[in-house]
Amino acid sequence: MIWAIVGEDPAVHTFQFGLEPGDFAISEGGRIWSWNGLSWYLLRSDDKTYLFHFHRVILQQDVDFNGELPVRVPGADAHSGATPFELRVTVETAGSGTNTIELQTSSTFGGARTTRATVSLDATQEAETSSFGSWVLSDDEYLWIRATAVGTAPRGVEAQLDVGKVRYA
Repeated sequence: MIWAIVGEDPAVHTFQFGLEPGDFAISEGGRIWSWNGLSWYLLRSDDKTYLFHFHRVILQQDVDFNGELPVRVPGADAHSGATPFELRVTVETAGSGTNTIELQTSSTFGGARTTRATVSLDATQEAETSSFGSWVLSDDEYLWIRATAVGTAPRGVEAQLDVGKVRYA
């Protein structure tokens, strides 16, 4: 069973009867909790969204979103080990033909990039992928979103990368 709760802690804001091991609760802050038969434990916290906006009106091939500046994952273990769970690309006006967007990473600003995910936008206004292989974020890693194939270019393109850590509290 899934419980919706008010507040951040299900132990404080829900009744503790009628629960079975494996029941879930979703708190106001979007945190996901599970009941193990004795107490609640946090399944995922520290979710984060990275937003990328294509800096020109019309999408162009082999040009990075956000200009030439990547987004850097914070250091000090702030998001290291976070698992990506979705890359979503949306556009104001759809294009046509093959329109491919890639998430690329590097451990250095000027280093070689590795493609971590690909979204085939083509002629739609929205597309996503949750296929990242075994990649997880690393401290001080650089992230780019790049159009690698552009047919008839869409307009007003944005990308959203959602990541989170699995933790047990």
